[in-house]
Amino acid sequence: MNYFRDLTVKMVTRRAFFRYNHRPFSSPWYSIEYIKSGVVKLHIDSETVRLEAPVVFWLGPAHRRYQYETVRELTVPYEHLWIDFSGERGKRIYDSLYGIFRNGFITLPEPRPVNDVFNEILRDFRTDKRKNHPAIVLNIEKLVYLLFKAVEKTPPRNEDRYRIMSVAEKIRVDPAGTFDLRKIASERDISRAYFRKLFREKLGQPFHDYILFQRVTLAAEMIRANRLRIKEIADLCGFQELSSFSRTFKHYFGCSPRNYLRTRQRNAGPEDILPGQAAGKTGRIRKKTIP
Repeated sequence: MNYFRDLTVKMVTRRAFFRYNHRPFSSPWYSIEYIKSGVVKLHIDSETVRLEAPVVFWLGPAHRRYQYETVRELTVPYEHLWIDFSGERGKRIYDSLYGIFRNGFITLPEPRPVNDVFNEILRDFRTDKRKNHPAIVLNIEKLVYLLFKAVEKTPPRNEDRYRIMSVAEKIRVDPAGTFDLRKIASERDISRAYFRKLFREKLGQPFHDYILFQRVTLAAEMIRANRLRIKEIADLCGFQELSSFSRTFKHYFGCSPRNYLRTRQRNAGPEDILPGQAAGKTGRIRKKTIP
């Protein structure tokens, strides 16, 4: 039927596993993907976001590179279903989803209807994808409709939580980067005050302190490797001044970076010391600007 030719279904697949780390790849197609169970880190270009089931996300040719990675603490099978498609209708679907969900995914408050539609599409594709093509296209449209309806039932704070966690993950991956609170909050349509409040609720630390925490944690790893000078490590970890680095490091580890290195060289096991334990600190630093 000509009416359904503006969408071509390339692949419908289901996988389940405990450990998975897919090689980075890109695709010329559009994709709607459903994480039915488990937790996964999704790396898209330079962004990383942690997704917890049940959640639906979508990708397209505009993404140059993406990769899936299950988290270490996974205790239930990671079950993943996805649909790859192309065509003019496919582009309209993709653009419509991004028009409503700017972060590229939605957590499902009621996953059963979406789960049922995905299973119908999978069954029709495996049975006879040519004969069942009209039914598959209609079910993809139904899937999009269910996602739009889910917006009305999803509490805003639930989506905000993932926005906060995506920022935290980006800081963890590259703590030496530049993080402008005003810009970050604006890009996620959140006020700075609400962002600060929500960040502290979810991460247990103020935004500024979390950045410092990740920086000194990275610095400790580099010191243990004993391949660079302390000044070089401070620069690589985002500290503009050595004095600021030493002060922050001592706050969390209870000793200066040089003493930490000496202790490490004496095999006293400082690698077992977690930030804050040695000094008995709570992690709160009274400082208004990031060094």
